[in-house]
Amino acid sequence: MPLELSEKTRGDLFERLARGHAARLTVLTPNQRLAQSLTSEFDALQLAAGRTSWEAPDILHFAAFLERCHEEALYSSAGGEVAALLDPAEEQILWEEALHASRWRDAMLSVPATAALAAEAWKLAHGWRIEGALRDAPGNEDSQAFAEWAGHYERRTARERLTDAARLPAVIAARLAASTLPMPGEIILYAFDLVSPQQSDFLEACARSAIAIGRCAAPKVEAQVRRAVFDSPRQELEFAARWARARIEAGSTRVAVVVPQLEQRRAEVARVFARVLGNRFNLSLGEKLAEFPLVDAALGIVELGAAPIAYDRVSRVLRSPFLEGAEAEFAGRARLDAALRRLAPATLTLDRLRALIPEAVARRGAPACPLLRTALDRLSQAAQSTRAPAHDWARRFTSMLDAAGFPGERTLDSTEFQTLAKWRDVLSTLAALGSVSPAWNGAEARARLQRLCADTLFQAASRDAPVQVLGILESSGLAFDHLWVSGLTEEAWPLASRPHPLIPPALQRTAGIPQAAPERSLAVDRALTEAWRGAAPEVLFTSARAEGDRELLPSPLIAKIQATAPADLGIAEFPTMRAALFAAGRRAGAMTKRADPLGPPIGSGPVQGGTSILAEQAACPFRAFAHFRLDARSLERPDDALGPAERGQLLHAMMAKLWGALRDHATLVATDDARLGELIDEAAAYAVTRVRADRPGRLDGRFAELERERLAGIAREWLAIERGRAAFTVILSEKKMTLCAGELKLEGRVDRIDRLEGGGLAVIDYKSGTVSVSSWLGERPDDAQLPLYVLAAGAEEVIAVAFAKLKTGQLGFIGLARDNGLLPGACAVQDHPTAKRLAGSWTQLEAMWSEQVARLGENFASGDARVDPKRLLATCERCDLKPLCRVHERLGALADDSVLEDEE
Repeated sequence: MPLELSEKTRGDLFERLARGHAARLTVLTPNQRLAQSLTSEFDALQLAAGRTSWEAPDILHFAAFLERCHEEALYSSAGGEVAALLDPAEEQILWEEALHASRWRDAMLSVPATAALAAEAWKLAHGWRIEGALRDAPGNEDSQAFAEWAGHYERRTARERLTDAARLPAVIAARLAASTLPMPGEIILYAFDLVSPQQSDFLEACARSAIAIGRCAAPKVEAQVRRAVFDSPRQELEFAARWARARIEAGSTRVAVVVPQLEQRRAEVARVFARVLGNRFNLSLGEKLAEFPLVDAALGIVELGAAPIAYDRVSRVLRSPFLEGAEAEFAGRARLDAALRRLAPATLTLDRLRALIPEAVARRGAPACPLLRTALDRLSQAAQSTRAPAHDWARRFTSMLDAAGFPGERTLDSTEFQTLAKWRDVLSTLAALGSVSPAWNGAEARARLQRLCADTLFQAASRDAPVQVLGILESSGLAFDHLWVSGLTEEAWPLASRPHPLIPPALQRTAGIPQAAPERSLAVDRALTEAWRGAAPEVLFTSARAEGDRELLPSPLIAKIQATAPADLGIAEFPTMRAALFAAGRRAGAMTKRADPLGPPIGSGPVQGGTSILAEQAACPFRAFAHFRLDARSLERPDDALGPAERGQLLHAMMAKLWGALRDHATLVATDDARLGELIDEAAAYAVTRVRADRPGRLDGRFAELERERLAGIAREWLAIERGRAAFTVILSEKKMTLCAGELKLEGRVDRIDRLEGGGLAVIDYKSGTVSVSSWLGERPDDAQLPLYVLAAGAEEVIAVAFAKLKTGQLGFIGLARDNGLLPGACAVQDHPTAKRLAGSWTQLEAMWSEQVARLGENFASGDARVDPKRLLATCERCDLKPLCRVHERLGALADDSVLEDEE
């Protein structure tokens, strides 16, 4: 028989709460945020009445009330008969145990994720009183598996006299029947739109124990309800933020914006609202504890102390402010990190890191950072890996953090201080898991700690903000001065029905679970929409017209409301925080804007950077200036695989070694295959050794053997091509030389210069990637290296220039020559369409190169720093300087056909 509840008014509710303990009244709400809001409203009323002190009202979230009752039962005279309450983390362990013990254990992709899903199904089944029907209800394999897991879980908890939140109402109801609990004289359900069967059972048990049960509805007001449609979800958020600011600047203190899928859009929402509102808003949803910098640092220290981890993770630990000596060595550790990136493999252990630091100091000139090295030494000594119970692991992790000087020497700010307290709570939770879990090894203990931090949502306490950004569920029952509900598109609202995958759908529909049937889900969402209509004097429902290429329609639950154009909403333009700061600086005379495309000219003498300077100057003057004058570059990312630079180094080293032994075409032809094979193997091994010394961790073990085999294969194919050439002599190989581009002096290293049989020289450059003769041609040649070598070759005439393409399956020469036949694959200038159009002859080509190279050199030497990408955004696509030059803000979005292509 359903429980009949008496209706109460808010005025009567607050009046009785003001009597304090004497009223013996407890108010229960469906969620924690509503309990906090109601308490704050009550406190404001007491202040308005002139009171300076009062008893705190007994206003609780329903689940929190049950937990309080359980705690009181444990400390009662009959506490020995009460089952212990499992923490959610302990439940997770027991569900994982049930999954591992089942016949489906090998079919699951993720046991932890499936265990969390099972815990959710268990709670849902008890909430709707269908737990007894799980085993016998017809269903698919998933529901059969869940019934088996539930049986295992129930037997384990019964054997050890444990219970959980899903069964807590029945546990407390049993204690009520025994009259062993101190309970209120009356319970009022505030703003409960839906009471589950389990909650109804509990309230009936309360009524049988002479506890009066009543209901109080959330207030409803006559509202001005409007609807608006915006071009995109992003524009919708931006208008919502401006609308909220306008309302609080008009004096309102209770402004709310509801954002469906707030968890997925949290970062975007925070950025948009922060730009317009500063810190005058609050997001209802916390972040994962693991994402807070202090906790990320703690987890990183623990991981580094015990196992190989990715270098990106190591880098964050090294530069963390929560490590000993971080303030004193702040800049030095950043420079050390940059140096280590040149030496470290993609993953490394603590011992390997400790060994690499002195190497980075010696080879790369990095700061020694003695405080860091001392902290890492202590961390190494504190690290342990032997199997141990949970409480031992909590102690070990704390010892490791203490050894590393966590949380650093500087004073923590408020958010960091609260985060540290929450981190310690998590360690306490970890320690308590030993009551239900076996001993763990190091990997298991770290994984459990990481999962606890990932599953824990945390939000640091802050002062009340006038604007609340809420998810759908958090908005239930709250009252505001102004309410904006966003994201109400046809596909998002009403929510689609989503039966739980581990419970037979028919069983869920029979029980009346709202999510299990479209009509029930629609009814709940319609009721919530109606509640929004009366939650504030001003209510605005909004949706987006499109998201990307998808067209969106407004929800049918709001479609009948006449749409108002965004321009007619009267939402003022507000400057962003960034714009306001810049404007204030200009007014104070602290900021001036000046266009200056020139940096200081360089001095005399060779410039560091080599021929790459001219390639960068041709691509974009600012890129050359930033890279070679400011030394502004993105940090390297250590990688276990070889990158293009390392592969190029391997080929250059191998070919230099080979031609150092062979010297000329005649020797090559005269060398028998066996001896040539030996030379090739020696050269390949030499190249691998050279690169391995410069890039530790890239070429080890079997990978090094495979790379030697690959290099040797390329060399054999290439030398077969060289044998087919006319006679030549290699006169320079990997030779350093000073080059001149106008007045600019550069240090270069020519790959190879051959003296040809009929006289004249051929300049050759080894390449393993895509090459094109067109890169030498045009007003700003993409690759001025070979033209520069041609001009610097000396008195003897250069009559051919070519790339030696050393790419498996595509080996051969590609180049230009004075005449055909001088070099295989080198086309005469007059026979190459683009070269003929731009130069016409070899002599004219050299003259053109001389002019272009001189111009590029003189521009760089003069300090030219214009942001002038040669091919617009196509040039910028892989550039690492976009955050510095902000070229996208200057050029805007460009159509594909506006990007120039190479001309062959």
